[in-house]
Amino acid sequence: MISAVLRPSDVVMAEGWTRSHPAWGPLGESGPEWTRTRGIIEHAFTARWTSVEGDKVTIRRGNGIDTGKGMTTEVFWRLMALWEGNERDGAAFAEAACACLDTLHPGAVRTGCSARKEEMCWATPWNQLWTFVEELAIEGELTCDLLNLFEGFKKWFTWEDLTLFTGNGRVQRDGLTTQAFNSVRRGYINPEYNGGDVGHGEVDDHARGLLRITTRRPDRRSRGCA
Repeated sequence: MISAVLRPSDVVMAEGWTRSHPAWGPLGESGPEWTRTRGIIEHAFTARWTSVEGDKVTIRRGNGIDTGKGMTTEVFWRLMALWEGNERDGAAFAEAACACLDTLHPGAVRTGCSARKEEMCWATPWNQLWTFVEELAIEGELTCDLLNLFEGFKKWFTWEDLTLFTGNGRVQRDGLTTQAFNSVRRGYINPEYNGGDVGHGEVDDHARGLLRITTRRPDRRSRGCA
């Protein structure tokens, strides 16, 4: 398990590193709807519920009063690739996508975890993450959400229970369990933190969970350990 506590020298090292296997495409471009539409959102089965302006997509529920939720085109196609509902039901996708974004708003209550803070932060440079993937064979990101995940990994764990955006099991809930650690060959954790709490000595549920899981005895019966 890698827990990312980066020093300035680590980041400098990553900036000078060259990827060994650059043939990689975004997660969103791996979905069948991207292939069918050639990445044109107006041609997707959700077209009735979406509007596009530049790199921003607004998606609205079908109740006629919803003002919509905004996201980048990258996030829209990521949700499409992970969608587990009816592949032609645009209304269901719009409802689920808006509900997903609702769970990511500050103050939202999360299953089995504390409420989201005002400012959730991840700060690991992408070049550093690619070194984890290519040099250390890291496969799973154990703390992330659908707006903040590194697509170079193969599996992700969120605090939210997003049953319709699992990507055939690639996205699961709660990476701070022994089962989660053992389900990936090697796992990576960069715990989210509230930028406003830094320096105030606060310890939240994420830090407590990380401390518990990293001090457990190794599970010698399975591939990994925690």
